[in-house]
Amino acid sequence: MNVSLMSRFNLSGQTRPNLEPKIGVKHTAVYTVIKASVSQSISHTEKDLEDVISKILKYAPDRKGGVGRRLEKTSP
Repeated sequence: MNVSLMSRFNLSGQTRPNLEPKIGVKHTAVYTVIKASVSQSISHTEKDLEDVISKILKYAPDRKGGVGRRLEKTSP
């Protein structure tokens, strides 16, 4: 998955008001495949997996090729 595409996802699919909606990866086949493949290679809890995936998706907009973060204007 490239960075631009990852920028459109988050773990749960929840969005904040006035922002573009995100797709919840936890309810997709991609999450099921990742979960199954990780389960075969390392010992972990589902919470550990959710934390890692959440962090990867959270910072995707800041990476090269991401959509970037919208800068909020601050009042002087």
